[in-house]
Amino acid sequence: MDQQDSAFVDVRNLGLKTPEGIVYENATFSLEEGKVCALFGSEGCGKTSLLLALGGRMKFNSGSATVCGYDLKKEFKKVRAISGVSVVERVNDVPKYLRVRDILAAELSMAGRPGNKKGVADYLDEWDFADKVDTPYNKLAARDRYLFEIMLAATTVPKLLLVDEIQKGMTHHSSLEMIELFRRLWQKKQITTVFCTNEYEIASEADCMVVLDEDAELQREQVVKKTGGEGRAHVAGFANNAEVKPVYECAPNMLGAAEEAIPAEVVAVANAESEVC
Repeated sequence: MDQQDSAFVDVRNLGLKTPEGIVYENATFSLEEGKVCALFGSEGCGKTSLLLALGGRMKFNSGSATVCGYDLKKEFKKVRAISGVSVVERVNDVPKYLRVRDILAAELSMAGRPGNKKGVADYLDEWDFADKVDTPYNKLAARDRYLFEIMLAATTVPKLLLVDEIQKGMTHHSSLEMIELFRRLWQKKQITTVFCTNEYEIASEADCMVVLDEDAELQREQVVKKTGGEGRAHVAGFANNAEVKPVYECAPNMLGAAEEAIPAEVVAVANAESEVC
């Protein structure tokens, strides 16, 4: 069985070009089931468009990809059925003045689950969110709004959860809390999560990251040189002709563990010849 057959998500030279220009190009990476993956790139590099493409919600016009064994171009409806998309503007717009209970009841019913009072209460208990049951969506704190939108996307228990801009409107600590939540989603529900961010310090706490542009790679280099080590995430791939560079040879990792650190493992590189120590 080759890598494309065995990978949960396998992307090869994926790209989207419109009359206005290139949205993203040469995206190439593989993702193992159960791993939390960050799409790391600066504003305007195509993160959200790539995220939506992985969920069968947006077309691409070059390259190929498979998700859970399904051909993303030919079987996008099947991919859409096994994926959930969260916190994407104009895709997941939530009625801002409705209460948590009313929004969740509708979402549970659409997912084929009990949307009655008990069904709502059980689901909120599962997420430790019961105290927010009567809170209007627009009165939730930023972290709680973000968590609630993830809860809504998870009502169908998708195999793949796709989450936009994890750092938007939240503290750094809250963003890291969300990454730990994504790990628990795999442990408890076997949901694999891919999220977007433009901050290396957040992306580096995932299990792997895809570097989406040269500015992001420069940010990664600068942080690694400053801190003397990589974070937790290995580099799983690239897009838009970003290129990994060997930043250091041996140093303590960013978490401060007293061990020899190996530079980011490159699983796949898009349109770039790279050398990693």
